[in-house]
Amino acid sequence: MKSPIKYVILVLCLLWQVQSKSQTGHFYSSGRLSSSLITCICQDRYGFIWVGTEYGLNKFDGYRFTTYFHSRNDSTTINDNEISTLFVDRDGRLWVGCSRGLVSYDYEHDNFRRYTFPDGLTPRVNSLTDDSRHRLLIGTAGYGLYSISSPNRHIDYESQFNRRQSDHFYSRIHIDRQGNLWRSDHLTTFTKFTVKNGQPTTFRDYLSTCGQPMRYIEYGQQLLIVCMYGILSYDYHTGEMKDAKLDLSQIDRNISMEDATIDKNAQRLLLLVNQILDERKIDKQQMKLSCQETDLTAFCYGIYKLYEYNALQEHIHYTFIHPENNIKVWIDRTQFDKVVSNLLSNAFKYTKDEVTLRLSLTSKSAVIEVIDNGNGFENDKTDRFFERFYQGKNSKDIHVDGTGIGLNLCRALTEMLGGKITAQNRKDGTVTTGAVLTVSLPLGKDHLKTEEIEDPPAQHAAPSPHATKKQANRNLHILVVDDDIEIGNYIKSELGSWYKFSYAPNGREALKLLLTQPFDLVVSDVIMPEMDGITLLRSIKSNTNISDIPVILLTSKSEVQYRLEGLKRGADAFLAKPFVMEELHVTIDKLVDNVRRLRGKFSGAQEQEDKVEEVKVKGNNDVLMEKIMKCVYENLSNPDFDMEMMTHEVGISRAQLHRKMKEMTGISTSEFVRNLRLEQAARLIREKKINITQVAYSVGFNNQAHFSTVFKKHFGMTPTEYAGGS
Repeated sequence: MKSPIKYVILVLCLLWQVQSKSQTGHFYSSGRLSSSLITCICQDRYGFIWVGTEYGLNKFDGYRFTTYFHSRNDSTTINDNEISTLFVDRDGRLWVGCSRGLVSYDYEHDNFRRYTFPDGLTPRVNSLTDDSRHRLLIGTAGYGLYSISSPNRHIDYESQFNRRQSDHFYSRIHIDRQGNLWRSDHLTTFTKFTVKNGQPTTFRDYLSTCGQPMRYIEYGQQLLIVCMYGILSYDYHTGEMKDAKLDLSQIDRNISMEDATIDKNAQRLLLLVNQILDERKIDKQQMKLSCQETDLTAFCYGIYKLYEYNALQEHIHYTFIHPENNIKVWIDRTQFDKVVSNLLSNAFKYTKDEVTLRLSLTSKSAVIEVIDNGNGFENDKTDRFFERFYQGKNSKDIHVDGTGIGLNLCRALTEMLGGKITAQNRKDGTVTTGAVLTVSLPLGKDHLKTEEIEDPPAQHAAPSPHATKKQANRNLHILVVDDDIEIGNYIKSELGSWYKFSYAPNGREALKLLLTQPFDLVVSDVIMPEMDGITLLRSIKSNTNISDIPVILLTSKSEVQYRLEGLKRGADAFLAKPFVMEELHVTIDKLVDNVRRLRGKFSGAQEQEDKVEEVKVKGNNDVLMEKIMKCVYENLSNPDFDMEMMTHEVGISRAQLHRKMKEMTGISTSEFVRNLRLEQAARLIREKKINITQVAYSVGFNNQAHFSTVFKKHFGMTPTEYAGGS
């Protein structure tokens, strides 16, 4: 199936060249179409584009239009100016259906041959196709189906397809892969004729409920009938007609690819607009800096990680080189992110197969180098490289287009930060070609204006609640889950004085730790091996033992759809890499405080607890829950224990029991019983006194496979894996 987007673009180009209907004669060459209303388009075997309109037929050769009109005095012209359909048969012959008959195009003489219908009729030809016997089938408006077996013969009437009065109108016709004929009328009915040896054996009518008009699309093993308000699907194997529950992108993968291309170009356009706005702000001296002390190694590493996927996809050797000690600089993180990202993006654009991000430190400055092994710069002329709108010759030679804005913005922002940016050809002795773009940033903050330095966060006086809170937070146990151990070490180094951290390389290992150790919060990456962050999140939130632990997701995928996916799965917060450490710090504190507030664990409440006389009063729900728990534990090993037995022993109706359980526990009665059995099973597995099969029978499961399935769903691992972890 041809991509509809390509046709839309073609139609727009054609409409741009429209001329009026006032032309006379039957043939002329022009640079414009004969009419603004296009009815059909096709391409012949020679590559010509034929365009049918409401007034004339047009042939486009890539440079100009040749237009054909009807003439009463010339039988070699089309027999009417209103073109309804175009078709190229298996022999490459072009057929033209008009409002008053049918013609074929003679390539040798550049004219047309008219065909005569039986009984001297001149019907409107709505649709054309050919079958496996090389017959041209002609669908008409009100006169039924006709055929031509050879271009030198007359048109034959297909009476077997026109037995009913309703069969006389053919709006569209189509031959499927089994050779069956499909016909739609001008309303909402379409008919399938089962064809054997060129003749219909049976027929079946289908009434469309999705409106009109209808079109046919061949896709895979189905014929799709596309209507005004929906899609109907005919399955070749089952012979069933039904609503097609399909994403339209599945009909043609080319459409999805083009949509992705459009989205990518839209993102590029948005980036370009933002860069132009930044340039404008700088020109008008309206760009304001907000600088703060930053670990340059961690900052650049976060940006470096964003391009890892691109390097993997394009088979580029991508490395990050930095000193062991941290490099501290004063930068506006938002603005300097644009500098490093632009330099890396530029390197990926021009490199052959290698990109390096390298950090180094001198006595007065921090140095960032972005190195590639592309063609480098012509004749070492790099003075103009950072000028606005400048494009080098090499970019044209390798067919890489740029705007000349990004690198100019890099220079402007770097100079605002008191730094310097340069470009030169690569001369490291190992590679003879390539470019090196270098950014030097001064150490300290003396070069910055007072208003360009961000105010530090307010400090509490010692030994104020600040110190108390710090000591209290030190007791928080946080699990960091990321396949990159450097991310875990970075978070621990920055926040280690506030919290206690543990590390897991993937979701599977994290889940084992969560089920065996107490944690107050989880910080997890999304993309990881073995078990990703979304799956880990789902396992945490579906397990009643750990579902109250807050989860913060970290990912380089900052688009809205990925954030929504995490939030829908139950994520408590979502931070995009590279993240600001202060934001993570505040988010952790707020989430933990919220959980403590819900649990009633504030220190003030605990301090007053011993001063209040405890009066034990059992409520109705407590009494009911005691009865339920007693009943469940007495029947824990009974595989036949069900809700009927529980309602009888507890003395409550089934409906009321279900309502009260939902009110007290938030889950159904059967799920509550199953969870108790699984918790008991986990305890028995940890004790290791009996094997797993005996454990299953001890808690009321007489099917080992079913026990393993529900256990894994509850704990995120099989009983065997749980036994190994414990």
